Amino acid sequence: MQTADVVRSAFPELEAIDDDELRERVVEIWVDAMVENGYDDVHAITWWPPLESKLDGDSVTTVEHVRDVTRITISLLDAVEADLDRDLAIAGALLHDCSKLYEIDDGEMNETSELVPHPHLAVHLLARAGCSDALQNVVLAHSRGSAVEPKTLEARIVQQADELAVDSLFWERNGELRP
Repeated sequence: MQTADVVRSAFPELEAIDDDELRERVVEIWVDAMVENGYDDVHAITWWPPLESKLDGDSVTTVEHVRDVTRITISLLDAVEADLDRDLAIAGALLHDCSKLYEIDDGEMNETSELVPHPHLAVHLLARAGCSDALQNVVLAHSRGSAVEPKTLEARIVQQADELAVDSLFWERNGELRP
Protein backbone atom coordinates (compact mmCIF):
# COMPACT_ATOMS: atom_id res chain seq x y z
CA MET A 1 0.00 0.00 0.00
CA GLN A 2 1.35 3.46 -0.88
CA THR A 3 2.14 5.86 1.97
CA ALA A 4 -0.70 8.24 1.02
CA ASP A 5 -3.13 5.33 1.12
CA VAL A 6 -1.83 4.39 4.57
CA VAL A 7 -2.56 7.93 5.77
CA ARG A 8 -6.03 7.98 4.20
CA SER A 9 -6.81 4.63 5.79
CA ALA A 10 -5.52 5.74 9.20
CA PHE A 11 -7.60 8.93 9.19
CA PRO A 12 -11.05 8.32 7.66
CA GLU A 13 -12.07 11.71 9.11
CA LEU A 14 -10.21 13.24 6.15
CA GLU A 15 -13.42 12.74 4.20
CA ALA A 16 -15.09 15.38 6.41
CA ILE A 17 -12.91 18.03 4.72
CA ASP A 18 -14.87 19.32 1.72
CA ASP A 19 -11.99 21.18 0.08
CA ASP A 20 -10.15 18.60 -2.03
CA GLU A 21 -6.92 20.63 -2.12
CA LEU A 22 -6.84 21.08 1.66
CA ARG A 23 -7.64 17.39 2.22
CA GLU A 24 -4.73 16.38 -0.01
CA ARG A 25 -2.41 18.89 1.67
CA VAL A 26 -3.20 17.25 5.04
CA VAL A 27 -2.34 13.86 3.54
CA GLU A 28 0.89 15.25 2.02
CA ILE A 29 2.05 16.65 5.36
CA TRP A 30 1.59 13.28 7.06
CA VAL A 31 3.24 11.47 4.14
CA ASP A 32 6.23 13.83 4.24
CA ALA A 33 6.56 13.28 7.99
CA MET A 34 6.50 9.51 7.51
CA VAL A 35 9.02 9.50 4.66
CA GLU A 36 11.40 11.98 6.32
CA ASN A 37 11.42 9.92 9.52
CA GLY A 38 11.48 6.42 8.06
CA TYR A 39 7.97 5.31 9.04
CA ASP A 40 6.13 2.84 6.83
CA ASP A 41 3.13 2.76 9.14
CA VAL A 42 1.71 5.87 10.78
CA HIS A 43 0.30 3.60 13.50
CA ALA A 44 3.83 2.87 14.69
CA ILE A 45 4.27 6.21 16.45
CA THR A 46 3.30 6.37 20.08
CA TRP A 47 1.22 9.27 21.40
CA TRP A 48 3.32 11.14 23.99
CA PRO A 49 5.78 9.20 26.18
CA PRO A 50 5.97 11.65 29.13
CA LEU A 51 2.22 11.41 29.74
CA GLU A 52 1.69 7.92 28.40
CA SER A 53 3.88 6.48 31.14
CA LYS A 54 1.29 7.77 33.62
CA LEU A 55 -1.56 5.82 31.99
CA ASP A 56 -2.75 2.45 33.18
CA GLY A 57 -3.12 -0.03 30.35
CA ASP A 58 -1.83 -0.36 26.81
CA SER A 59 0.00 2.41 25.02
CA VAL A 60 -1.84 4.91 22.86
CA THR A 61 -0.84 5.76 19.30
CA THR A 62 -0.69 9.20 17.75
CA VAL A 63 -3.30 8.03 15.23
CA GLU A 64 -5.73 7.10 18.02
CA HIS A 65 -5.23 10.45 19.72
CA VAL A 66 -5.53 12.49 16.51
CA ARG A 67 -8.70 10.65 15.56
CA ASP A 68 -10.16 11.29 19.05
CA VAL A 69 -9.36 15.00 18.76
CA THR A 70 -10.84 15.14 15.27
CA ARG A 71 -14.06 13.38 16.27
CA ILE A 72 -14.47 15.72 19.26
CA THR A 73 -13.76 18.71 16.99
CA ILE A 74 -16.48 17.59 14.57
CA SER A 75 -18.93 17.14 17.45
CA LEU A 76 -18.15 20.60 18.80
CA LEU A 77 -18.50 22.12 15.32
CA ASP A 78 -21.93 20.46 15.07
CA ALA A 79 -22.95 21.82 18.49
CA VAL A 80 -21.79 25.43 18.12
CA GLU A 81 -24.24 27.80 16.48
CA ALA A 82 -21.79 30.04 14.67
CA ASP A 83 -20.58 30.48 11.11
CA LEU A 84 -17.40 28.39 11.27
CA ASP A 85 -14.86 27.15 8.76
CA ARG A 86 -15.35 23.43 9.31
CA ASP A 87 -12.54 22.49 6.93
CA LEU A 88 -10.10 24.70 8.84
CA ALA A 89 -10.97 23.15 12.18
CA ILE A 90 -10.99 19.56 10.92
CA ALA A 91 -7.69 20.00 9.08
CA GLY A 92 -6.22 21.57 12.23
CA ALA A 93 -7.40 18.67 14.35
CA LEU A 94 -5.91 16.17 11.91
CA LEU A 95 -2.58 18.02 11.80
CA HIS A 96 -2.21 19.20 15.39
CA ASP A 97 0.28 16.44 16.29
CA CYS A 98 1.89 15.77 12.90
CA SER A 99 5.28 16.75 14.35
CA LYS A 100 5.29 13.78 16.71
CA LEU A 101 6.93 11.74 13.95
CA TYR A 102 9.94 14.05 14.26
CA GLU A 103 9.99 14.05 18.07
CA ILE A 104 9.69 10.43 19.10
CA ASP A 105 12.15 7.64 18.32
CA ASP A 106 11.40 4.07 19.39
CA GLY A 107 8.85 5.25 21.94
CA GLU A 108 11.20 7.82 23.52
CA MET A 109 11.40 11.58 23.24
CA ASN A 110 14.38 12.69 21.17
CA GLU A 111 16.50 15.86 21.15
CA THR A 112 14.13 17.60 18.75
CA SER A 113 11.33 17.35 21.30
CA GLU A 114 13.55 19.02 23.88
CA LEU A 115 14.71 21.85 21.63
CA VAL A 116 11.60 22.65 19.59
CA PRO A 117 8.20 22.16 21.27
CA HIS A 118 5.90 20.19 19.00
CA PRO A 119 3.35 22.93 18.26
CA HIS A 120 6.18 25.12 16.96
CA LEU A 121 7.66 22.33 14.85
CA ALA A 122 4.23 21.51 13.44
CA VAL A 123 3.75 25.12 12.35
CA HIS A 124 7.04 24.94 10.48
CA LEU A 125 5.80 21.82 8.68
CA LEU A 126 2.53 23.54 7.77
CA ALA A 127 4.30 26.70 6.56
CA ARG A 128 6.64 24.59 4.45
CA ALA A 129 3.57 22.96 2.87
CA GLY A 130 2.01 26.34 2.09
CA CYS A 131 -0.82 26.16 4.63
CA SER A 132 -2.71 29.30 5.60
CA ASP A 133 -1.83 31.41 8.62
CA ALA A 134 -5.25 30.56 10.04
CA LEU A 135 -4.49 26.83 9.90
CA GLN A 136 -1.06 27.44 11.39
CA ASN A 137 -2.71 29.26 14.33
CA VAL A 138 -5.08 26.34 14.90
CA VAL A 139 -2.12 23.95 15.15
CA LEU A 140 0.15 26.28 17.11
CA ALA A 141 -2.52 27.21 19.65
CA HIS A 142 -3.74 23.65 20.26
CA SER A 143 -1.32 23.28 23.17
CA ARG A 144 -1.14 25.78 25.99
CA GLY A 145 2.57 24.94 26.04
CA SER A 146 3.05 27.03 22.91
CA ALA A 147 2.11 30.20 24.86
CA VAL A 148 0.07 31.25 21.79
CA GLU A 149 -3.63 31.82 22.27
CA PRO A 150 -6.19 30.76 19.66
CA LYS A 151 -7.16 33.67 17.42
CA THR A 152 -10.30 32.07 16.00
CA LEU A 153 -13.17 30.01 17.33
CA GLU A 154 -11.96 27.13 15.15
CA ALA A 155 -8.59 27.22 16.91
CA ARG A 156 -10.27 27.34 20.34
CA ILE A 157 -12.42 24.35 19.41
CA VAL A 158 -9.37 22.27 18.43
CA GLN A 159 -7.57 23.34 21.62
CA GLN A 160 -10.56 22.26 23.72
CA ALA A 161 -10.95 19.03 21.73
CA ASP A 162 -7.31 18.14 22.41
CA GLU A 163 -7.70 18.84 26.13
CA LEU A 164 -10.91 16.80 26.29
CA ALA A 165 -9.32 13.90 24.42
CA VAL A 166 -6.38 13.79 26.81
CA ASP A 167 -8.55 14.21 29.91
CA SER A 168 -10.95 11.50 28.75
CA LEU A 169 -8.04 9.14 28.15
CA PHE A 170 -6.82 9.60 31.71
CA TRP A 171 -10.35 9.38 33.07
CA GLU A 172 -10.98 6.12 31.20
CA ARG A 173 -7.65 4.55 32.16
CA ASN A 174 -6.99 5.98 35.64
CA GLY A 175 -10.33 7.33 36.84
CA GLU A 176 -8.90 10.85 37.11
CA LEU A 177 -8.04 13.82 34.96
CA ARG A 178 -4.52 14.11 33.59
CA PRO A 179 -1.89 14.90 36.18
